[in-house]
Amino acid sequence: TVDGDGWAGAYTALALDGADHPHISYYDPSNDDLKYAHWTGSTWDIQTVDSAGDMGRYTSLALDASGYPHISYFDDSSYNLRY
Repeated sequence: TVDGDGWAGAYTALALDGADHPHISYYDPSNDDLKYAHWTGSTWDIQTVDSAGDMGRYTSLALDASGYPHISYFDDSSYNLRY
């Protein structure tokens, strides 16, 4: 289990870094938040990326050459695409 917080895990996107560690962006409908998790090699590091309203549906995730995550997602509060 990556995140056991309520219904977390909707609208997921997955990318693998150079060490084949997974990175996941996802929507947490229990808190209406966009979250990001990555495997460190021994544990999941979970961060809330955006919590200003109903954020994080329809996520898309890409890692750049340095392994830095880039996430686009839908803001259901204002009906905008965000990055």
